[in-house]
Amino acid sequence: VEDKNITLNYGAGDTSASANGAGITIQDAVNSTTDATILWDATNDEFDFSHQINIPSLVSTSNIIASNSSGFGSLELGGSSGGFIDLKTPASDDYDARIIYAGSNLQILTNLDQPILLRHNNSTKLATTSTGINVTGTVVADNLHIDSTSGQLKISRVGSSDNGIYWDRLGTQDAAIQVASNEHLNIDNNFGNPINFRIGADGSETTYLSVSSSGIDVTGNVDISGNLGVG
Repeated sequence: VEDKNITLNYGAGDTSASANGAGITIQDAVNSTTDATILWDATNDEFDFSHQINIPSLVSTSNIIASNSSGFGSLELGGSSGGFIDLKTPASDDYDARIIYAGSNLQILTNLDQPILLRHNNSTKLATTSTGINVTGTVVADNLHIDSTSGQLKISRVGSSDNGIYWDRLGTQDAAIQVASNEHLNIDNNFGNPINFRIGADGSETTYLSVSSSGIDVTGNVDISGNLGVG
């Protein structure tokens, strides 16, 4: 360490708990201020870094390993505004990626035009993009709230199967499409094809109502409890 004095402090010279106090002191050789004091905790048979005062720059050419015989190793970083870990290639970069806690939220970010990946069993399940996120797999949520003032909810399925929205039985209803009070429910397509309302199960669905540019076609009986107006 450039311009640093490293002093080894010895305790009572035995192997009992009275050896507490042994440790390492790192001192600035220029102004004689103490940068770090690392004490030996003979009771727990480990170094105690809680007395560390200040190390302006710590450089390691190997791994830094934190372990504890009790089962948890910990690396604690923090300051008055939070703490962060920078990842860089090469090491002289400012940072390429950063994990930061800014006092109120945890952020994972990158300075590069590259995705951030969340992986399970070495398989990517979520990837960030320049326009949003890509999810591979099933999204399970108690509630799904999509709030947009200008965008649209688009549901598509790649392949030969029909696109669709499917509902499992929840509570007392199999499926429901609801709109707010005084609003309209519009069902349309951009291909000029009829819109069919089908009822059935197990691939035996029958079209009972078909809406096309010429009107509607009904298969089956029409039961009317009120008035029928034709104009």
